[in-house]
Amino acid sequence: MTATILVIEDNVDDQQLYQRALKNCDCRLVMIPTAEIALARLPDLKPDLIMLDYKLPDLDGLGFLEKLTQHSASAIPILMLTGEGSEAVAVEAMKKGADDYLVKDIGGGYLRLLPSTIERVMDAHKQRMQTRHLQALHKMVIDTSIDGFWMTDLTGNLLEVNESYANMSGYSVKELVSMHIRQLETIGQSAEEVEAHIAKIIAQGHDRFETHHRHKDGHQLDIEVSATYMAELQRLCIFCRDITDRKKAEAEIRNLAFYDALTQLPNRRLLDDRLVKAIAASKRNGRYGALMFLDLDNFKPLNDQHGHLAGDLLLVEAARRISSCVREMDTVARFGGDEFMVMLGELDVDKAESIAQSRSVAEKIRTLLSEPYVLTFQQGDKKEMTFKHHCTSSIGVDLYIGLESRAEDVVKHADLAMYRAKEAGRNQVCFYDDANT
Repeated sequence: MTATILVIEDNVDDQQLYQRALKNCDCRLVMIPTAEIALARLPDLKPDLIMLDYKLPDLDGLGFLEKLTQHSASAIPILMLTGEGSEAVAVEAMKKGADDYLVKDIGGGYLRLLPSTIERVMDAHKQRMQTRHLQALHKMVIDTSIDGFWMTDLTGNLLEVNESYANMSGYSVKELVSMHIRQLETIGQSAEEVEAHIAKIIAQGHDRFETHHRHKDGHQLDIEVSATYMAELQRLCIFCRDITDRKKAEAEIRNLAFYDALTQLPNRRLLDDRLVKAIAASKRNGRYGALMFLDLDNFKPLNDQHGHLAGDLLLVEAARRISSCVREMDTVARFGGDEFMVMLGELDVDKAESIAQSRSVAEKIRTLLSEPYVLTFQQGDKKEMTFKHHCTSSIGVDLYIGLESRAEDVVKHADLAMYRAKEAGRNQVCFYDDANT
């Protein structure tokens, strides 16, 4: 069945780009230039997906997401498109309901990703709706319970505890009513620190904070605490809420937004954000940085002969090898496919020395990636197999310093140098300056 995609975009050129990028997809695009018009037409259009531009003439993307929650159609999957590669914008968009996020890079690479991203977002949304239906059934039961509750004296001894906290912690009510709050918290506070926190609650009358509690079986719980000082009772009344799942979900959202699912390396979005910050830092400290663009030379034959599972194993191993060659402060990212990027920060104030340092790292990576890969895997019911594969790399390097460099230019230059390395016979390191002499 043909999917209806609502495209909220005021730029006519971008509208045409989307039409061309999705011409072979089974979908109908409805172009609307403003957020307010789109909100008004939602009940009639009933789109299967919304492609949302972050910058709109009447309302930005985050504002639209907030307003969308007020509509009954707020369960529509959202794909945000923006020219701003800000980590903060991406995380906020995901928190407010966006399902995915594509950066409009100058080279138009995001357009090639658009069809597959839309398909993935819609599939994930369908699964999520099924999960929500099941969760709604459970929620009717969960909503009848109340948060965990303590009453303590002014030194932190538990005097009263409800069943909800007992269930949450794994202890019985009897076990809990004889314990001190320090026995349940895992943050390792001293007696003096506990006294100081209690004094703060008494002085303020109330405090709300997050902490970690230890379950009876030893695992850790993320807990949100609301503590109130009851002066007339000389007691502290404390409500505890288990937020472990919420914390995990926030971590998963961040991971989905900024890390490659296969290698767990930073993805292009996170690299772009870090590169902008690294360029600004180099202006302050006067030190050069370097960006490397790596492409595996003999990767496609492996996929063709042994399938994507073998290719994935090699990519994971290549990511490990590259990461082992750099400092903790540096960034190794997966650009996509068999391409990786390495950002070296805070090299030297001297350009020649910085070139020597980055060349040393690049040669170390090139040498390590050229060593044989011994891969063991099993496909379906077939017998487990082990084989050796040789795969070299072509590496392009561009040096940057201060605001003389723009992030998009640095990426472009490193990419160009990488292609020059391939033209030179592969398994080579080529610098952008060399490539243009």
